[in-house]
Amino acid sequence: MFAFDLRTIYLITSLAFFAISGGLVVTTLSTPRALKGGRTLAVSYVFSGLGYALIVVRGLVSAVIGIVVSNLLLTLSVVLLYRALCRLLSLKPDYRLSLGAIGVVLAAAVAYGLYDSQYDLRVAWMSLALGVQILQVAWTLIYRDPFRRVSSQSFTGVVFTVYGLMLLGRAVFGFAHLLPESSLLQPSPHTFTLTALTLIGNLMLPFSFLLISNESHFYKLQKLADTDTLTGLINRGVLLECLREEILKAKKLARPFSLCVVDVDQFKEVNDQFGHPAGDEVLALVAGRLQALVRQSDSAGRYGGDEFLLLLPHSTQEQAYGLADRLREHFGREPFRVGGRSHSLTLSIGVATLHEGDTMDMLLNRADQAMYKAKRTRDQVVAQPAEILN
Repeated sequence: MFAFDLRTIYLITSLAFFAISGGLVVTTLSTPRALKGGRTLAVSYVFSGLGYALIVVRGLVSAVIGIVVSNLLLTLSVVLLYRALCRLLSLKPDYRLSLGAIGVVLAAAVAYGLYDSQYDLRVAWMSLALGVQILQVAWTLIYRDPFRRVSSQSFTGVVFTVYGLMLLGRAVFGFAHLLPESSLLQPSPHTFTLTALTLIGNLMLPFSFLLISNESHFYKLQKLADTDTLTGLINRGVLLECLREEILKAKKLARPFSLCVVDVDQFKEVNDQFGHPAGDEVLALVAGRLQALVRQSDSAGRYGGDEFLLLLPHSTQEQAYGLADRLREHFGREPFRVGGRSHSLTLSIGVATLHEGDTMDMLLNRADQAMYKAKRTRDQVVAQPAEILN
């Protein structure tokens, strides 16, 4: 009779990994939009499949192959998994933990597998190394670049966190010599459960990987639709929607809100003298500086032509004026290099602060009028009081 033991689970796991790897290769080659990191993930599953296959034949092959090579392959599979996720999420991988884990696994496999057969310590060190690697993957999914995180990343990250913590728990039991006796044919309940959960988690991973890929692609398309292609800032439509929402929040929470209309003074001269490509380059450079100089809570967007809007939540008129004046001074003393030449550009900025009874159009009108007033002499900041136009 066919016994459903640990060797059977490892055999099923190995075959499942090979099948998943084949499926990932087919998916990667057949999708019009390439699955970033898909091939690396496929190789990761090949390594996992080979690692578990060598565990299945442990006892039929040399200890070097059955213990050292099998565990090294499983460790390398997690390194490749981490690399695949970093490629998918466009993050720079940090391999310091991976290199440390490979060293620990090799040392433990040789020390406690070949020379001094101590099952508890070998399992403890290998579980520690793999657990730290798995938690690094979980951290990458949940905490690396949270502003670009999609919801499926959090779910997958939680799965890996649970798996990593279980491995660390197994390491603690191993170091305390509390692991129950276990073998491939007669596994302990703990070993059987951990192996089954490993299989389930790894079977879920490719689907999560595809889900993250699709959700990230949708996010990029959405961001592209909301972005002004020339400057990289949010476009006029999104900007006005954000302004409407910020006004509602400010009124509801009784907190200050200010708005700046920014105009580039010498833009027409640059366009006329050097052509539209130079003008486009100037707009992109101005947008980059504005984005870098405003606070993280503020929003900068292109309003139209050479005009930009700055949305400043939690800002009184004095605070908004101070920020606008610092921007004006920065632009005045830092020339731009366009087409190999240095250009001095100044800003005319109009500031308006939200008052009780204001509508979005009234606030925009006041800021716009203040900007035109500043434009008369250029390189100025003008704050428009509410009573002038209300």
